[in-house]
Amino acid sequence: VNIAVDGVFESEVRLSDAADFTAKSLTGDIYVSCDADGAVGHPQAARAAFARLGQRAFYGGIIQNCHHFSAACLRATGRQAQARRGLVDTVGDFVGDFFDLPEEPTFAALKRAARRHLGATKWKLWDWRGEDDEEDAPPPEPDWAAQERFFRQLALTPETAAWILSL
Repeated sequence: VNIAVDGVFESEVRLSDAADFTAKSLTGDIYVSCDADGAVGHPQAARAAFARLGQRAFYGGIIQNCHHFSAACLRATGRQAQARRGLVDTVGDFVGDFFDLPEEPTFAALKRAARRHLGATKWKLWDWRGEDDEEDAPPPEPDWAAQERFFRQLALTPETAAWILSL
């Protein structure tokens, strides 16, 4: 069960399954925050999400979206995680932050919040459709820069606005 937002401008926070949650997504993918042992989460973050059920607010597919919602729930934990990290992870974070490649901004903010509050060190693609027969295959990283370029170059016309509203 996932927390999802419905609509583009004014939306309601509701419970949703993975298929419903990704129905308006460009890729249909869900990435999960992980550490060296697997998926990470926090009961207080889950409580913060459940406390927002039924809330009506501005949520959109591009600006105030599920990444922003999830990061806010993570901040509700009020804790700083002590991730079990090695020298390679630490150096990798420094280099990654210093030479940060263009990434969809709300997902980048969620990754930072997950690192800070959960100790997440990586993100893995959740095979919620059960299509991946080979468990050892590394998940493909989404091309966030291409998605951002697409939306930056998209002319805002009545037709494209209608298309965005239909997502």
